[in-house]
Amino acid sequence: MKKYFEYFARKRGLRHVTIFILILLAGAIFLGVLSAQEMKRIISEDFNNQQLALSRHAAGILSQTFTSIKRELLTLSLSPSIQYVEAVSWANRMKISLSSVGENGVFDIMLISADGTQSYCMDYNGAIFTQAKSYADEEYFQWCKKLENRNKVYMTEVTAGVARDSEPSLTMKLAAPVYQISSDEAHPVPPQTFSGVLVFVLDAGFLASKLAGPIRSGKTGYAWVIDESGNFLYHLEREFIGQNAFEARKVRNPYIAFSKINAIQKDMMLKGKEGTSWYVSGWHRGLSGTMKKLIAYAPVHLGVANTTQTWSVAVVAPISEVEDAIHSVYVRQSLIQGAFTAAVIIILVFLIANERAWLKTLEEEVEQKTEDLARYAKELSRSEERYRSLVESADDMIYSIDENCNILSVNQYCTELTEKDARELVGSNIMDHVKHEEPQTCASVITKVVETGGAFSCEERVKIGDREI
Repeated sequence: MKKYFEYFARKRGLRHVTIFILILLAGAIFLGVLSAQEMKRIISEDFNNQQLALSRHAAGILSQTFTSIKRELLTLSLSPSIQYVEAVSWANRMKISLSSVGENGVFDIMLISADGTQSYCMDYNGAIFTQAKSYADEEYFQWCKKLENRNKVYMTEVTAGVARDSEPSLTMKLAAPVYQISSDEAHPVPPQTFSGVLVFVLDAGFLASKLAGPIRSGKTGYAWVIDESGNFLYHLEREFIGQNAFEARKVRNPYIAFSKINAIQKDMMLKGKEGTSWYVSGWHRGLSGTMKKLIAYAPVHLGVANTTQTWSVAVVAPISEVEDAIHSVYVRQSLIQGAFTAAVIIILVFLIANERAWLKTLEEEVEQKTEDLARYAKELSRSEERYRSLVESADDMIYSIDENCNILSVNQYCTELTEKDARELVGSNIMDHVKHEEPQTCASVITKVVETGGAFSCEERVKIGDREI
């Protein structure tokens, strides 16, 4: 190893070239890493934007669904059959409404009397019944009795309850005041009095699951929904449904700090904002372990008179969805860089190991050539006179020129042909005396001779004086 350092110390140029190549290799590797990181960032942003589109779509459908339910509630409250609790017809009218909103989670309709002591009901099975029960103290009943809330809708918070087939679920109520303002044959002159409260009982968990459950982001991503209190209305992990999102994760894995997702929920989702971000989770579709997830979220505006309740739909997927997309590209790029680096290092080692032997061989060849040149010089000096005699007596135009086509020497026939003295010709450019049809031909031939040391011949038409040759 020591001899190689000494070798590098003597070979300044090789040392500089080697350092330059190593710098280039380091730069290529560094740029490759930056390129991979930038690619990951761009694909992550694009992936999250697609998740945002999914969450917006789901939130929009939820908002439209609530609008349809509220519209049907108000429409039903305007029916004379409901306002006057007409025998038979009130149940038929409820049945029509339930068939319209039942697929959206409404499983029970109640009409509470004006004094709050009795209700007329129809459930999801079409069962018709009345109930003697006090509703007067219910907050929604007191709200609906106020005249200023006429033609408005009240919405309760989501609570744990019983829905279809006595199954536990998350339920809520939408209520609207009923006034006797419509006329029919039995009531040609409406009395304009308060006649009760109309209530839709909604399975909020069913509605959230219906719209968020089918959502898929990438290969394994899914959606979840929280209400205005931060409780899960739907989540792929069933044990989370109905639990507070700020607490359920901590109970599931107390060793992970969920500060990032808690901040997103508190500062963005519960305030009705939309956006994209990431957070650290401890599970995904049966897999456990700390992992980074991408999240996009959009608000569901419920739009009722008594509150500004806002749900939020989130679409999440592990960042491995993105990493898998660029993994093959990154591996291929790394292999190319590694192969290039290895090739350069092998070439450098080979050159360094063999240059000394090559230089020694070159020195021997130079010595041999020097001896040959000395011998040839002697032979040349003996033949020079014969050559000069042959050239001068030749009936051909013979001249020598340098690489710029300037004349170095001419023979006797050259002076006769050009009708100029040798002293006048030497030093001038041959192009001034021999006019070529293609001047570049002569220059190109001279260049080949100088570069290769070979002999070339060419034939062309030239003009010397007034003669064409």
